[in-house]
Amino acid sequence: MNDFGLGLLPIDDRDRAWLDAACVALPVACGASSIAASYHPPLTKKNQRRTNTCAGHAFSTGREALNFERTGTIEVYSALAAYLLAKREYDGTANDNGTSISSLFFSASKHGTPRESSCPFNGVVDPRALTDAARQEGTEHRIGQFVRLKGFDEVWRFKTASLGFIVFGGPWHDGQTVGRLGTHRETLDSWSGRMLGFHARVLTGWYSPEEMATYCNNFDPARPDLEVWNSHGDGPRPMSAEVIDAMSNDPRCEIIGCMEQTEFAPQVAADWRQTECLI
Repeated sequence: MNDFGLGLLPIDDRDRAWLDAACVALPVACGASSIAASYHPPLTKKNQRRTNTCAGHAFSTGREALNFERTGTIEVYSALAAYLLAKREYDGTANDNGTSISSLFFSASKHGTPRESSCPFNGVVDPRALTDAARQEGTEHRIGQFVRLKGFDEVWRFKTASLGFIVFGGPWHDGQTVGRLGTHRETLDSWSGRMLGFHARVLTGWYSPEEMATYCNNFDPARPDLEVWNSHGDGPRPMSAEVIDAMSNDPRCEIIGCMEQTEFAPQVAADWRQTECLI
């Protein structure tokens, strides 16, 4: 364990097989005719502390962003429930040793995610917090479809069309840590140094050229930096389009758009585990 939490298991062939079957392609025509100069939903800073719950924290933050886009209100979703339900789909346990990205999405479509007030995270992985009532509430907040996104162009079109939120997972390097990077711009240079593990985060908004001028001068206004929320208590930071493109070409990474409704039928039914896990 590091001084901060990570927890995403390395993406493997089982993850890729599930994503191949369950995800749909983003239509070429998908996009928005009018795009705001910047967009920053007012989300809740989260800190997973020294746990391996990054997947649950990323997903719950994304769910919060989606709720704000749909309703204009703030509703905090349970990172602990998202993690525990994914973990039990992964190996039938509630251990704090991380979970996979495909089990996270499979669980979100099957079980949904309750509110934080129904299953609070107090800095430890406590399965007793996931009550029957919390599980029932989660079924009212399922995610209906997933889109595998490749490259900045697809990520940008999905996000600006307000289709949903974007969770991504991949390596986490020493250059990305809070102590060295803080809330500064995340570029390819920050993906350097010793690899500390794998980490899940969420893309929620984007920055205007005026905002980016406070970070650097060498950016392309036609490819705005995207807003990335971490779960180390540090809030959002800008991520360059070059990083998005690099992740899309890295087999260790996945970028997945998550939608409430099945916007782009058909979707292939798929069971991530192939055998049911009773929970």
